Amino acid sequence: MPTAPQPESALGIVAASLDLPVSFLVVLGASALAITASVILVSIAGRGVRESMMVWLLTPLGVPAESALGLSIWFGLVSLRAAIPGGILWLKTDHENCVPAG
Repeated sequence: MPTAPQPESALGIVAASLDLPVSFLVVLGASALAITASVILVSIAGRGVRESMMVWLLTPLGVPAESALGLSIWFGLVSLRAAIPGGILWLKTDHENCVPAG
């Protein structure tokens, strides 16, 4: 029985397209740990930490370092793309008339 990731999400589709030799749940678990590690305030927006964690977690499982790095960079770019509309709306907001919370 093959252990290829199932294309149940965008992350699974990219992992499958990279022919990663691990299951979808392993990729999902590794990405969750990497994202959690990227929240630690040692870099700007977690850049580098997430990528290092993905390579560190997936390489012992047989995933080439280049593929793990590519998956992590892809995830970062998709996250950035998802945040751009919110950033544009925030920039267009009139902050002078906003009431501070609390």
